[in-house]
Amino acid sequence: MNVKKLITLLLAVMMVLAMAACGAKENDKKTDISGGNTMTDEPKTLEEASALFDSLLAQENTILGENSALWEKVFMAANKDMIMIEDGKNYGQFLLDTIEDAKDQFTEEELKVLREGGEKIRDLEDQLTKLEEKFPELMPETPDGTVSVPAENGKPIEQNSNPFPAFEGKDLDGNPVKSDELFSANAVTVVNFWFTTCNPCVGELAELDALNKELAEKGFLTSSCCPAFVSYVHKQFPMLSENVSHNMSPMATIAKFIKGMDKEAKTIFIGPCTAKKGEAQLPGVREYVDCVMTFEELQAVLDSREIDLTTLEETDLNNASGFGRSFARCGGLAEAAVEALKEQGIDFEVKPVSCSGIEECRLALLKASKGRAEGNFIEGMACIGGCINGAGCLTHGERNKNKIDAHSRLAKDKTIVESLHGAETGLEAAK
Repeated sequence: MNVKKLITLLLAVMMVLAMAACGAKENDKKTDISGGNTMTDEPKTLEEASALFDSLLAQENTILGENSALWEKVFMAANKDMIMIEDGKNYGQFLLDTIEDAKDQFTEEELKVLREGGEKIRDLEDQLTKLEEKFPELMPETPDGTVSVPAENGKPIEQNSNPFPAFEGKDLDGNPVKSDELFSANAVTVVNFWFTTCNPCVGELAELDALNKELAEKGFLTSSCCPAFVSYVHKQFPMLSENVSHNMSPMATIAKFIKGMDKEAKTIFIGPCTAKKGEAQLPGVREYVDCVMTFEELQAVLDSREIDLTTLEETDLNNASGFGRSFARCGGLAEAAVEALKEQGIDFEVKPVSCSGIEECRLALLKASKGRAEGNFIEGMACIGGCINGAGCLTHGERNKNKIDAHSRLAKDKTIVESLHGAETGLEAAK
């Protein structure tokens, strides 16, 4: 069994180009790039130096953000075996050297644009270097794992606050990218900042892919049978939405099977769940389920017709294993999942966490969202005890669970495979 991948590996290709300013604000883009901010009026305080430092970086990033396709060609043409910044070499000079080495790839007009930009960046880098020398505080110490350094101000963030600076940018296709949208869908997100001119960076991509797969194997799934639980995940824990099993619920699965046999058939689900009414309206479900009724609604229909079920002849329903019959109580689905893997000879250990009621579901999801899931499969039941205590039940109590277990033990087929084979045989006979 493949556990749903919950880890997204983000490769920020060509960070300078794609992010286009790495935290620069829109008003920064309007900053004069002709050298309007210079060291003529040297800053006297750290606050003044910090403001000038940010302004110079914004100018540099604006230059790179403009004519980005040309700069991308420059970066792609760079020798990946050379060190980008060596022995204090000016980054602008690195760009100019790269442009000269690759000048045959550009027109004269393009070379003019690139050279002018490279020269401006070289001047800006000189000013940045002078600022760093005069105000060493502008360059924060390398984080030791307990702090992170946001791009907007260079000041460390305490561990208990936001561990990663928010950012907005564009991907290589020009689509907007926001950190909150990227990170919110995952319990764990690996962000790799690399550069096309960095040979070790390119070389480590295979290792990062292996890491992605390893992390994925440590992920988890949640059940998809209870529509109230599924809805709760999407609304309250959207970062875990991709961890919800993509399998259709039993209601939808059976209805789809029936419609596949007879398109004109009317499918009516009768059960204890009021949330099924909402599920029946969802895309991918509504085309198969025609109507949803609760047990209470069915009883009202029978009473209106003066039908007494106790006077009617009973007919045994076979071809359902005990594992299938126990779905209605909390823990039944998890037991069926373990049994199915066992019968198929699949070597995968399911570590289920069965949640009875929305509060237990909340606690399990909260742990999972923090990367501390207790198992690898969360069976979520919004109703305490499971479907047997659904809002549309006629009775509620522990007796319901006992009756379900007794009904499961009476199943003719003792395994899931046996029940499926029996069902197939019955269908063939019916044809």
